[in-house]
Amino acid sequence: MKKIKNAYSVLVDKLLSTKSDKSKKIKKIILFSIMSTILLLSILTTLLLTIKSNTNYYDVYKFNNIIFKNETEVKNYAYNNSIIENYNYKTKSYILDNKIYQNTSKLNNEILKKFNINKKNTLRNPSNYTINSEGELSSSVVTSENELQKNVYRGKNGSAYLAKEEALNTYENSYNISYKVDGKEFDNLFSAQSYYKGTIEEELKNSTNAKKDCYLQDNLCTTKDDIKSWLRDYIKSGFEYNGNEFSYYNLSEYNLATTKIDDNLINKNIKSIANANKSAYWITQPKTDIYGFYTGPKYVETSENLASLKFEKNESYDVNAFLTPLSLVAGIEMFNLIYKFIFNNEKDKDYNLQKYLNYLNVEFKIDTEKFDKVVSLFNDPIIDDFSVGLDNIENNDLSQFHKFLISLKRLLNRNKVFPIESYNNLELEKIIKELVVNVLKTKPDVVETLFKDIDGGIDSLLDEDISFDYIYSLFINTQTFYTHNTISNKIFKLSKNILGIIDSIMDGISGISDLLGSINELKTNKEKNNDKLSKINSQNEFKAASLLQDNLGFVLKSFGEKSDNLNTKSHVQGRVAPLLVLELISKVWNLGKIFSFVSLNTYEAKIDSYQSLFYNTIVYKMPIFGFEFNSPKFNNQIIKLFNAPLDYMKSNDDQETTKVWEYKGKYYIDKNNAIEDLKRDMYKNPEYYVETRKLLTSGIDNSFYYLNLKPVCQTNNVDDSCISRSKYDIKVSESRELFIEDLFNKFYEKNKKQYYLDGFGDYFETREAALNSLDKKVNNESNYNKLYYYNTENGKKIYSNSLESIKGLIKQNELVDNKLVISSDLFTTMIYDELKEIDNFKYDIYELKFYGKFLYFLTYLQAWKYLKNHLQVEEIQNDNSTHVYTFEDEQFINELDFNNWIKDSTEVLRMWN
Repeated sequence: MKKIKNAYSVLVDKLLSTKSDKSKKIKKIILFSIMSTILLLSILTTLLLTIKSNTNYYDVYKFNNIIFKNETEVKNYAYNNSIIENYNYKTKSYILDNKIYQNTSKLNNEILKKFNINKKNTLRNPSNYTINSEGELSSSVVTSENELQKNVYRGKNGSAYLAKEEALNTYENSYNISYKVDGKEFDNLFSAQSYYKGTIEEELKNSTNAKKDCYLQDNLCTTKDDIKSWLRDYIKSGFEYNGNEFSYYNLSEYNLATTKIDDNLINKNIKSIANANKSAYWITQPKTDIYGFYTGPKYVETSENLASLKFEKNESYDVNAFLTPLSLVAGIEMFNLIYKFIFNNEKDKDYNLQKYLNYLNVEFKIDTEKFDKVVSLFNDPIIDDFSVGLDNIENNDLSQFHKFLISLKRLLNRNKVFPIESYNNLELEKIIKELVVNVLKTKPDVVETLFKDIDGGIDSLLDEDISFDYIYSLFINTQTFYTHNTISNKIFKLSKNILGIIDSIMDGISGISDLLGSINELKTNKEKNNDKLSKINSQNEFKAASLLQDNLGFVLKSFGEKSDNLNTKSHVQGRVAPLLVLELISKVWNLGKIFSFVSLNTYEAKIDSYQSLFYNTIVYKMPIFGFEFNSPKFNNQIIKLFNAPLDYMKSNDDQETTKVWEYKGKYYIDKNNAIEDLKRDMYKNPEYYVETRKLLTSGIDNSFYYLNLKPVCQTNNVDDSCISRSKYDIKVSESRELFIEDLFNKFYEKNKKQYYLDGFGDYFETREAALNSLDKKVNNESNYNKLYYYNTENGKKIYSNSLESIKGLIKQNELVDNKLVISSDLFTTMIYDELKEIDNFKYDIYELKFYGKFLYFLTYLQAWKYLKNHLQVEEIQNDNSTHVYTFEDEQFINELDFNNWIKDSTEVLRMWN
């Protein structure tokens, strides 16, 4: 059977008409490719025809278990079945340097990027460079890494010297010259010559008894007055310390005697400051009303950084135990409140230290000149700092007078850390106490009552043994006053007088008790009918509640207005009536707690581990419904009165330090520095610290005269351990003369002669010879008894008979003050007192670059606050509105969120025909 060729094969043959084997192979390949292509096209055509025959389908949308034809129907359904609410609200945006920020977070981030705040180290104590109350520091506080530290020494002329020898030279050259004639001392040659010519020469010429007693020694015959004067110049006191002796103005002897200072002497003179790490705060307590009252301190000293108070309900607090001591608290607050009301009539309520000083001067003619001179030594920003924040104390908690005391306390505290060279702190404290006493004297009636039977009256507060801190505590920190009043009998008497006033005022309590008598009747009625709580009894309870509330309001609120109702003998009842609150509240509570509808909730705000402020609120329970009403209202404000001493003194190197030491009104963070100053003072004035054992003389031999005198009292408070300054001086003077008399009798009396004397030591048998000798010598300075002397710091004279000798004494025995300073400061001044001492510690400060200018601050927070206060940030209020969409249990705060949720919650289903 003939094979039939298909059309594709014939086509290939025509294309390739050759008969070779190679052609045959190519033909096969081409034929295979054509057949494969035709097959693929056939399959594709079949698939397309199949798809075209199956396009009859459609989609539906399932939402909330309901089928919808399209998305529009779904959306319409969702919106129609939703609750749509419209809300209006305000937002703020901020403009800084022509750029808008939508919130404070973005604004603050941009501020910190633009104005860098960097921490730097300095060798200077930044607390001594404050220039305003915002914490800004003088640029002088900055020290470079290459800054040198230099020891400088105080010269006698007040200048600073880099070498101790140079400073000592100024002391060596500060000697004086005097001339001794006939036992008398003259400051200059002319005066001495005048005495010779006017007195000695006249006696030789005209006196019928021109011969004088004289005493021969070393070919000189001198009068008794001359000898005694010479002996007096070379007698000095000798002291004993721990069995070691030393004489006055002998440094080598002193150093040997005081190699180790014993603890008794240190503890007597150097005191640890108990609250060195504690700042003082005032906590305002909003006016008490019928809903509640505060108990606890307003004045607080704590080491905690007290920025705010957090009150928490104290469920387990024993109310009765808490209220029992309230009458004692009332006593402590009594004196403070008396003066608060007395001084609250001051006219100018805007407090400022300098304005108040002017007010005292104008209103009461009080002389403030001494204190004004003290204030003038501080720069203006520091003066402002003595007043800053005190105007923020509201609710009449503190009068102008109280704020004045706080300013004085701030000033004294600062001066103890950074002393004014012109005044030591004891002198400054005396000026301040005089001023305060004069202010108090403007209230004579009260002063007379408080200080009756006290020697010296109110002027007794000026005694050296009563510090300013006691006066401060008397008015501000009253609890300290009552717990630390053993130092002085005067303080004890003052306490008794105050407590006497309290007793008389507390007589008025009986008047309040009478007003509460009806509550007792209700109590009795309630007990009788305890088994029948009828409607009548419920009404009685409400009446009792009303009466209790009225009386509680009377006690806690407007006492002054109703004080005429009190049966009290006190003439100051109107002013101090609020003090009865603390005594009476416990009485009211004891009566009120018998009713089921009264309870007392106590809330506690912990200040630190030892102190808390309590808020007590009366809560009334409705007997029928059983719910309470009256919620606590806390609205306290905290004002820092002054910083802890350590805040001024701590460096990066001593952050763990918690103690500060005080010596002679100055604070020390290193006790060893205080001990060194004690040793210096003991060298300069040994009679105040150790026994004066004897009198010594270096003029003849090692003779001495025993004294055995106790140390001089450093205050007017004389006791068995010391002797008053006046008695000491009298005893030493009398003993010195006795000693001189003994020495004279021992060494000179036996050589007594009688001659005509020329006054220069030579003696003659005739008047004429003596006159001729005087006339030859009187105009030649070399013939005079010339003495060299040096005035020590405490005013005593050290004598020598030669220039070399007096210079040697000064060089060997003078203590030269020195301190560590920054070398660059020496380019500013070379006056020792004007150079600021450094302590070789490093301190942190914060540098702020503000529009190209570098500013410095104590803390990061102060730098940040400066930015917030000084940047010109414009605040814009924006009015906005939004819709809230609620669909069943779902809620959305804007339309976009709602639409997205609808879309996410819709299921697409495909349906086929």
